[in-house]
Amino acid sequence: MTERSAAPPASSASTRDPAYSSGPIVLVLAIILTISAIQKGGPPPAVGAGAPARDFSAARAMPDLRAIAARPHPLASSDEARVRGYLMKRLTKLGAAPEIETATAARQSPFGPRTFAIVNNIVARIPGTASTGAIMLVAHYDSVPSGPGAGDDSAAVAAILETIRALKSGPPLRNDLIVLLSDGEELGMLGAKAFVENYPGLRDVKVALNFEMRGDYGPVVMFQTSDDNAWLIRALAAAAPFPRTTSLASAIYHRMPNDTDLSVFLHAGLAGMNFAAIGGFTRYHTRLDNIANLDPRSMQHQGSYALSLAREFGAADLSTPPAGDEIYFTLGAFFRYPAGLAIALAIAAMLLLAGTLRSGVHRGRFSFGGVFTGFGIYAAVLLVAVAEGRSVFAIFTHLAAHQMLPFGATYGGAFLAAAAPLIVFATLCALYSVLARAVTRPNLAAGALLMWAVLAILSAAALPGGSYLLVWPLIFATLALSLRWRGAKSRDPIAAIAAALLAVIPCALMIAPVFAITGDGTALMVNFGAMLAALMFGILIPYLDLMSGNHERLLACALGAASVAMFVIGIRHGRFSDTQPRPDSIFYVLDAASERAVWVSVDRAPDRYTAQFFQHHVRAGSLALLTGETAPLDQNADWAGRQPPAGVSRFCMLNHGATIEGDAPAAEFSPPELNVIDDSTAAGVRTLTMHIASARHAPIIWIAIARGVKMLDSSIDGKSPGGASDGYAAWFWNVPEDGFDLTLKLADPGLVRINIIDQTIGLPSFPGIAISPRPADVMPAPFPFFDSTTLIRKTFILGGAPPIPNA
Repeated sequence: MTERSAAPPASSASTRDPAYSSGPIVLVLAIILTISAIQKGGPPPAVGAGAPARDFSAARAMPDLRAIAARPHPLASSDEARVRGYLMKRLTKLGAAPEIETATAARQSPFGPRTFAIVNNIVARIPGTASTGAIMLVAHYDSVPSGPGAGDDSAAVAAILETIRALKSGPPLRNDLIVLLSDGEELGMLGAKAFVENYPGLRDVKVALNFEMRGDYGPVVMFQTSDDNAWLIRALAAAAPFPRTTSLASAIYHRMPNDTDLSVFLHAGLAGMNFAAIGGFTRYHTRLDNIANLDPRSMQHQGSYALSLAREFGAADLSTPPAGDEIYFTLGAFFRYPAGLAIALAIAAMLLLAGTLRSGVHRGRFSFGGVFTGFGIYAAVLLVAVAEGRSVFAIFTHLAAHQMLPFGATYGGAFLAAAAPLIVFATLCALYSVLARAVTRPNLAAGALLMWAVLAILSAAALPGGSYLLVWPLIFATLALSLRWRGAKSRDPIAAIAAALLAVIPCALMIAPVFAITGDGTALMVNFGAMLAALMFGILIPYLDLMSGNHERLLACALGAASVAMFVIGIRHGRFSDTQPRPDSIFYVLDAASERAVWVSVDRAPDRYTAQFFQHHVRAGSLALLTGETAPLDQNADWAGRQPPAGVSRFCMLNHGATIEGDAPAAEFSPPELNVIDDSTAAGVRTLTMHIASARHAPIIWIAIARGVKMLDSSIDGKSPGGASDGYAAWFWNVPEDGFDLTLKLADPGLVRINIIDQTIGLPSFPGIAISPRPADVMPAPFPFFDSTTLIRKTFILGGAPPIPNA
């Protein structure tokens, strides 16, 4: 039996065949169900203020949100103190007896300098009637300086306040309820770290529920759990009225460098779950993260989790949580099963496919050689999809580089995220219409499913939480494959359409919610969407002729045209405007030694706002002016190709540490002060203790030592972020007015050049120089914590003698 006899080529089918005339209906039905699945996964409707007292109401939470997110309120700011005072009053009125826990925290971030801060956590404990442990509701009340933080994380704080009110309206809980409104999360979960290190009742906490926001709209997804999560998932399935979750998200998140407060609690051995809405990434950490843009349905969704789970865990016996993990996902209903079944189900799917292929070879549907040829082609197809996703993003960034936002995002990202899978579908549809004449469609389809089976086995072993996404579509697709070609020359239209529905709809329903998270249009999500498209295409191969009405090339052309349209619309939609402002940055740095000052921006070029600061000339610079790794402020060399400064550039994550500079007037500011308290060496370790203070009472102080000096450790108030390094970069937030003592452990007995920079909010003013405010279509860039600030730098050389300033 030759391969060509395994099945008739697609082109031989009559377009008058009922299966082919009805086939496009299958495609339309799959699209409708896919869209429906995405919509059903949205947040629930917001509940009005007239709801019963025991219910959560987003409308009742809105006054708190307006008070908290009125303005940016970062750590160490007067607005954060305002928010803290408001929260203390609200919790007291709710009968929660709040306390402020003040502590020094330290952290070594993989993305930036060592961070020290004095944080002020707000903690309240509501006793239960017969407690077996405590439930903890967590949200952080600080924002970034670049935005008011309505979504991140004021909505969660307001939701917790409304949750407490609703709980107080009903019978008391059996278990204790701890409310933690943490400080300093945006600087590296410093408040959570201080809580874990200092809270006396930490061992009582049996489950921590952390509420976050990555944007300002969309469903709130439970995206991370602790290990042994079966009891947590059972509670979520039983209690949450609108659960949205997937173990795939948790499996992936555990392997990412991202962190929230829950990361600190999990590291401390606590059990917990993490919740966040992810829509609106382009507004994340910007001035657009405001009350007007926040979807109240997302806050309603947060509150539905907080209230239902507080009651569920509040009534449970928390003394001995059971062990075991589960695989889980929601798709209208809540599906879950033991994680231990992952490999067994993957093997079962593989055996089912093997039996189908063996039977198909025996009946002449497939050939072993053809199946393995199809397998090899599909393996290459997955690589092509990755290349196409990367190419789509690369072409976009080349044509519309001026539209790119920080972190590889764009306002046209949703259209860009659609363009990538569409071009993948178009390319593969055209390719397989040609290949089907040489390899035969059944062999191509069987080869693709064989690759799915291999991937299912690998995912079950390496990423069990995500294995369901491959296993269940594979099982349905295998059953459908048997139905699709019941005989070598079968043309049963009912069987053909039934097979298409059996394969396509489960696959679409499974993958649709995952596709939905790719809409922010970042490079990672565009590539992920292209890969998902290639995976889904493997399921569609047997039905391409059916779904296109036997006009596959026409379908390929239509999909290609749609991809180009999405690409063009993405460019048009990505344009900056008053509602889609351009991010930029500007700050002022004065060197006390030379009395020379510069305006500095982490942008690639001045825009119409920052141009007013660079009236005479612009030159290349770098954030090394904060670490002292280059000559002082007259550095003119091009930064391209040079090693970024230690710590600072990775933290900024903008323009790879490169800056632009321009001369500025020298303001009259008192420089920071440094006095050596101790400089001694023992067992080859030099201990250098110094008192550092800001004469102008700046709330933030930077400490930097250039590479070439081996740093072993550092500490403030006995708190050490840990970790040795070549050179040193650190900053201290919420600096006391009388300063602080810093202790450094070094392996270098020689002179040490140390740069001290104090930082205050706001740009300096100069007589006769008017600074125009940012126009509506410009906003501060997210994450550069030194935008619109004034930094005064003083350099000290420390040795055996008293420090030599400004050397």
